Amino acid sequence: MKTESPAANEKRRASIARWQQMQMQQQPKEDGDGDEQMNPGSSPGRSRRRTNTVGQIEIERTLQEINADKLLDTAFTIQRGEELLYVSEVKERAMNPEFREIDFSEVYGRNEARFRITVWGRPGAGGRWKRLFFESIDLSTLNFVSQAPDCLQGPFRQNTVIIHLTDGCYVTSTAQSRAPSVQTTPRPEPSFHVESCSYDTIMKLKTLEECINDALLTIESVNASIEPYLVSSTNYYTNQRRRDELRHRLQATHHQIEREKRRKDAAQKQAADLRARIASRRRTMHEAGVKMHNYKKASASPHQEDLSLRQMEVENLGQHIDIARARIVDDLSQIFPIESTNPRSFEFTICGVPLPGPERCTEKNEDEVGAAYGFTAQLVHLLSVYLNTPLRYPIQAFGSQSFIIDPISMIQGSRTFPLWCKGSLFYRFEYGVFLFHKDVEQLINSASLDVIDLSHTLANLKNLLLVISVRGSNANKT
Repeated sequence: MKTESPAANEKRRASIARWQQMQMQQQPKEDGDGDEQMNPGSSPGRSRRRTNTVGQIEIERTLQEINADKLLDTAFTIQRGEELLYVSEVKERAMNPEFREIDFSEVYGRNEARFRITVWGRPGAGGRWKRLFFESIDLSTLNFVSQAPDCLQGPFRQNTVIIHLTDGCYVTSTAQSRAPSVQTTPRPEPSFHVESCSYDTIMKLKTLEECINDALLTIESVNASIEPYLVSSTNYYTNQRRRDELRHRLQATHHQIEREKRRKDAAQKQAADLRARIASRRRTMHEAGVKMHNYKKASASPHQEDLSLRQMEVENLGQHIDIARARIVDDLSQIFPIESTNPRSFEFTICGVPLPGPERCTEKNEDEVGAAYGFTAQLVHLLSVYLNTPLRYPIQAFGSQSFIIDPISMIQGSRTFPLWCKGSLFYRFEYGVFLFHKDVEQLINSASLDVIDLSHTLANLKNLLLVISVRGSNANKT
């Protein structure tokens, strides 16, 4: 329940007092005698109507001010179950609101015969909407009351919903039962009485029906008779269309053949031109070759004797080089003697010191291993110098502290790798031995020899020294 403020109560009491004062002022004027006595020359009827009209307007305005706080803003909704179909506009402060017409062609669910109308109200523009009442409407059970809203007669119950359709105004059966004094006008029932046909008309219709049946039979027989002609005509047009398609394809094939012929002629012409150019170049090259041969022959004849002498000198120089290399190799064999200790296992010593592989270095004395690799590194370095074979991996021979350099590989850090295992990282020593074997392989290949196993370093060097010594002996004999 809403509680009114003191200001609203004061305003309402002032409006009621003014309305009572107006009522008291209106009563003397309604007699009409006083006005007639005071203004004998004026028209009594005109003065009375003007006074009554002004008074009624003021009374209505005063009543509106009195009831302003009691009138509600109203609106209604149409629902089908829980689904909302329509929401009306808001009628502000109206006792009997009349809402605008609804075009049901634009409303979803316009074919529904049952729906619910809910009326909502609020005390003012800032108030909350509350449901006042609702009516379940069934269009098939509505009662007709009048043709127009102005023709409504009889009292209705409170909060009666009057539905104005295109053919008149209607109310629900509940509203009519609660208001028995409502004078309802029965709806005019449509007339279904039609004048019957005469016997002659029926006979004419029968005759027309027989004529129509005969015409249908005639149409069927004509259709059956012309069907073969239609089939043959269809085949004719199909064959004609097929012939046109084949003719078009034949023309396209002829055009394609002409294009291919032109391309073939162009290719043949290009091939002939190329063959002619090749033959011309072949003749030119043959002539140039003959000229070059004649020129060489003419140029070499005066110097033939000198050329023979030079070739003999080169051969003699090569023999002297082989003899000198053999002598140097013999000296190196005496300086760095390589002796076999176990022929079956290819174990050798250099200067009396065994040279083990990297996998057996931990079993030997580390000082002896460093000394053996130092002697071998010195021998390999001297052989590369006397055989005129630059090593890919240069060797720096410093006795038992010799090392090898890798200038080729893409590695990070130091490129110098030790040839001793004492006090060095084993993996660097192992990689240095691998590079050392590659240098030995390079020396053996320079002497046109094959390497069977790189792990036998001293055996390979012993073989190389023997081969070079034998070649020098043969050259000395010749």
